[in-house]
Amino acid sequence: VLVPMLTKRFSLAVRALAAAAVLTLTLAACGGGDDEPAEVPADAIALVGDTPVPKADFDELMARAQQSYEAQEREFPAVGTPEYLDLQSRAVAFLVQRYRFQAEAEALEIEVTDEEVQERLDQIRDESFEGDQERFDEALEAEGLTVEQAEGEIRAQLLQEKLFERVTGDVEVTDEDVASYYEENQEQFTQPASRDVRHILVKNKNRADEIHAELENGGDFAQLARRYSQD
Repeated sequence: VLVPMLTKRFSLAVRALAAAAVLTLTLAACGGGDDEPAEVPADAIALVGDTPVPKADFDELMARAQQSYEAQEREFPAVGTPEYLDLQSRAVAFLVQRYRFQAEAEALEIEVTDEEVQERLDQIRDESFEGDQERFDEALEAEGLTVEQAEGEIRAQLLQEKLFERVTGDVEVTDEDVASYYEENQEQFTQPASRDVRHILVKNKNRADEIHAELENGGDFAQLARRYSQD
């Protein structure tokens, strides 16, 4: 969703709204092996084990996504539209995944220090903004992030990296392993030819030519579709 270099490093909470999930703000418990799922508290959107995922986290994430859209002069999806519901579902999936990572890290006694967080922030500032603190702060503001929120994003990212290193550190994969897996799972590595198709349906060729010219000059496809399409 987001373009600035900043988002590639720590604005995952907005850009990585991924892994589709069916939205339900009263989700059944995520995790746990009980036959009867635990009841999700009123101020939460899900449970990860016995840990609630606070609705406040969800609201903050959606607000930051909206601010990011506005900073890019993009229209934020209207409440109730499929696009808005999709964004909500991705936000829920993202937060549930984050809380799962946190639970696993706690179980393995993995911690991230303040010094590690600051070191990564300094690295982003130096590499992406040539060490310019003012530009860095402006990028934070454009992403809808306070310094504290940015530190939180970095901490979560570092925690995931450490968790990955811990659980894969002693794993060795040989060329024979790779070849064998590929032979047994070739369907995972093939994809039929496909095309992504969008259209704006109008009955008048002159109008179609006008719309085409607007698109060629940088017009927004979605806005033009809402304005003109008769389909």
